[in-house]
Amino acid sequence: IGQTLRLDFELTTEPIELEALQVDVRPDPVFDPAHMGAAMVLDKEIVTKLPSLSRDFTEFAALSPHVKVDDERISVAGQNDRFNAIQIDGALSQDVFGLASSLPGGDANAKPIPLDAIEQYQVLVAPFDVRQSGFTGGVLNAVTRSGTNRWTGSGFGFYRDENFLGDLTVDDVSQKPETLENYVFGLTFGGPLLTDRVHLFAAAEVERRRWPTIGFNLGTDDPVRVSLSPDSAQRDVDIHRDAYGLEAGDYTVVTLPNDLANVFARLDVQLDPSNRFVLRHNFVSAQNEPGPNRAPFDAYEFSSYATTVDHTSNSTVFQLLSRLSPRFSNEFLVNFQVISDRVDPLATYPRVEVDITSDLGGQELTRLVRTGAELNAHANELDQDIIQVTNNLTAAVGRGQVLADLEANLPARYDIVAPFEDVTDPAVRFSVLQLAGYVQREETAFDERLSLRYGIRVDFPLILDQPRANPDVENVFGVSTDQMPSSNPLFSWRVGFNWRFGEERRTQLRGGVGTFTGRPPFVWLSNAYANTGLESVSLTCLGDNAPGLDPGTGPPTQCLDGSGLETGIPTINVFDPDFRFPQDFKVSLGLDQDLPLGR
Repeated sequence: IGQTLRLDFELTTEPIELEALQVDVRPDPVFDPAHMGAAMVLDKEIVTKLPSLSRDFTEFAALSPHVKVDDERISVAGQNDRFNAIQIDGALSQDVFGLASSLPGGDANAKPIPLDAIEQYQVLVAPFDVRQSGFTGGVLNAVTRSGTNRWTGSGFGFYRDENFLGDLTVDDVSQKPETLENYVFGLTFGGPLLTDRVHLFAAAEVERRRWPTIGFNLGTDDPVRVSLSPDSAQRDVDIHRDAYGLEAGDYTVVTLPNDLANVFARLDVQLDPSNRFVLRHNFVSAQNEPGPNRAPFDAYEFSSYATTVDHTSNSTVFQLLSRLSPRFSNEFLVNFQVISDRVDPLATYPRVEVDITSDLGGQELTRLVRTGAELNAHANELDQDIIQVTNNLTAAVGRGQVLADLEANLPARYDIVAPFEDVTDPAVRFSVLQLAGYVQREETAFDERLSLRYGIRVDFPLILDQPRANPDVENVFGVSTDQMPSSNPLFSWRVGFNWRFGEERRTQLRGGVGTFTGRPPFVWLSNAYANTGLESVSLTCLGDNAPGLDPGTGPPTQCLDGSGLETGIPTINVFDPDFRFPQDFKVSLGLDQDLPLGR
């Protein structure tokens, strides 16, 4: 104690083997020099942690303040949902025909991709990047996961029934939920087929839904709310069966099936240090039975008026990413998408509508009741073949309808739409080709605090097929039925900036200005092909002139006075000569500040 001891050490160097050090680098989606316009980016951790009943990635669009979701339709910046661009890894993945919505299989409640296959989700409202086009609303893009040098896998399963739901209370009356069943399960796996060179990732998801008809139903709800008595409804069923040999269907609660399946697979191959290609396939299947209407604002529909919807979608994408030199890089993408939708009515006889008056507790209430084949089911079968080819070179530089007194077989109105005799195939077929090119430059200045991006893009929409020319329409009205929107070039210019302040650059001012070119839903164009006045004719018979319902024969083509289809009126749709594809002008300005407590 109290002594001083001197020790001399000599240190020598010696190699020591350490465990591998993994560096995980992630870009900041907010404080990113490329972040200029209004956008929202969610990474995998947020997507998987947020609650989702549908497990549909488009559901998360509601988190953006620029998005409004109403009845499963996504409006971005106040635009029609069909004016959005739905993408997976930047490749088109949507129903460009737009029959039900911009999502493929919208009528079947199809999901675009398994949720667990998503690495990042983007909602781009005003991307000031001319590489992005085909929308005036916004871009909903899912970036998919890829395999790594480690084999991993996961699985999940969920189950829900009516016991997980609360009671419905209307006017202080509590009601238990009807029978419901919903289960979904899925799995993922991925890993190296060849370390550092070839990686595989796959995900699958299967869901089974069984839902009751939504609204006020006879047998469970107060008939006053339905405006229809069970006795009157049963009498309608009996008349269908006894007088005409037809099944009107069920008027009480109906269980509706909805079966969904998604399979996704991705292969990444590093050909050499400068070239990588990605092969991706996405399969979607959905079968749905949209229920008969039981909401009070329209006719009360029996189950015979329901339809079955069968949707399948296959999308295959080939992508080649190349580093050509220290200054030049290239991205080549080919996307093949095949979409099929089949809609079949459950009934094979014409739509029948009957006004039924019921005595309900001293009140006489009238409700329109609807049975038979859904009116537009035959017109909603759809096949789409979509081919997308993109190359980005980057250089670093600084049926019939009857309204009737059913029991007496005295219809008040009879309508039929029938093809002309020379029309053997009433299906609408047309092709659309859209060519585009762009030039864009990105610069930095002021010690890389200011990022600038400006460019111009030109789109050439080409409609390759013309409707039939109707000379009578042109002679009388001076318009051509074979005139489609012109292929005039559509120019889009954009300028964006990002200015970062402070030593740590955690304050940024960003924005831009420019034009955005979209495409109209092609379902709107299809009417010009189906309605030139040469394809079909509409015949309407009123009152005593309306023929009665006879299921044993084909639909009548004459009124009782002998007037037939030759006296009918054809439907004609034409395009205004000044019609143009949609274009929007957008301005965006935003300030981001990283708060101390948020870091």
